[in-house]
Amino acid sequence: MKAEYVATKSAWAAITLMRVVFCWLIVPVVLMVIDLFVLKSERIEFYENQVISKSGIINKKTRKSAFLGVTSVYVDQRWLGRILGFGDVKVDVTGRWDINTKNVKDPQGLAEYLESKIITKENTTSIIHN
Repeated sequence: MKAEYVATKSAWAAITLMRVVFCWLIVPVVLMVIDLFVLKSERIEFYENQVISKSGIINKKTRKSAFLGVTSVYVDQRWLGRILGFGDVKVDVTGRWDINTKNVKDPQGLAEYLESKIITKENTTSIIHN
C-alpha cells in the first residue's frame, strides 16, 4: 500500500538560537585537546654535548643539536605562566639553537640548568688549550 502523503521533519529545526551562539565553542575545545596531546608528547633531553628534541604522537620527530655552550639565558614568564608553572626560555648558544623551548614546565629550573652551562672566560681558555 502506498502512502498518500509523507511528512518529513525539517533539518532547520535543529538550528536554534542557543546552538548558533555557542557553536563556536566546539572548535576551540577540539583544537585545545589536540594541542594538549601534542604538547604532552614533546620532550627536550639535554646531554653533555648534545640536545635531543622529541615530539609527535603519530608522526614522531627527533632533532639532535650540538650543545657546545650557552652564552646567555632569558626567561619570559607571563602572569598565567607564573600561576600555572610554565614559560618561555630563550637561549643564546654557540652555533645555532634549533630547539623549541616555548611553554616549558618549570622554566626557572631549565634556566638554572642552562646557566650552569654558560661559557665563561676560564672555560673558553681551557677548551682552546686542550
